Amino acid sequence: MKKILGAGGMKDAQFWVAMAEKLLAPLLFAAATNGRTVGQVVRWLDEGAEASEGEVTELLEESGSEDALRAWRATLNREERQRASVFSTAQATVEAFSDPYVIEETAGADYTPTTLLDGGANTLYLCAPEHEQERLAPLFSMLVQELLAVVAESTTATGKPLDPPLLLLLDEAATIPLVTRTVERANEALAAWQRWRADHLQASLRIARNCAKAGGELWFHDKRPCAHEIEYSAHPFLRPV
Repeated sequence: MKKILGAGGMKDAQFWVAMAEKLLAPLLFAAATNGRTVGQVVRWLDEGAEASEGEVTELLEESGSEDALRAWRATLNREERQRASVFSTAQATVEAFSDPYVIEETAGADYTPTTLLDGGANTLYLCAPEHEQERLAPLFSMLVQELLAVVAESTTATGKPLDPPLLLLLDEAATIPLVTRTVERANEALAAWQRWRADHLQASLRIARNCAKAGGELWFHDKRPCAHEIEYSAHPFLRPV
């Protein structure tokens, strides 16, 4: 991301990253649907639009995906200097995959988010020496983002939390922009839940007071939200179940 920022600052960076994503999507699709690896995507980017246009277009036409083909042509139709900048940004995004060792390791990797979340006691370690962390940050970010996307889709489809739950231990996550946003979203969700919990507790106490005024009592089930936070001695009209 530092390499992408340039003189225009974050606003320009967001524009170029969005354009690079639009370029990378059909390239990754073309590679995946034809048994190619990310290494092939790196080669297409290194060769440039003119050299890779014919092969990529043919693969996308054979795939039958109009959306992927449209996205690819959108990049090809850009003004030459803008197209070159988009390719350069995409190259910086997948730079980690230009490393022969990374290409070799990922070509035969059997990891997928689905296998990690198959219900077993599975663990995925992402580690890099300090001098390689900046270069590998996009790769790590991609893996974390993909995993969280699968989690979101799964919980939305089932309406239930993961079982067993997913635990993420992210060291120095604040130094990786994409992961930082993920952490921010998690904090926002936690803050929203805490506000809901406080509102729920206050509402429960108001109901209990009204019950007490009418000569009744409000009984709380131990597993109800916030029940464990209530000091029953301070509210004699409440009774835990």
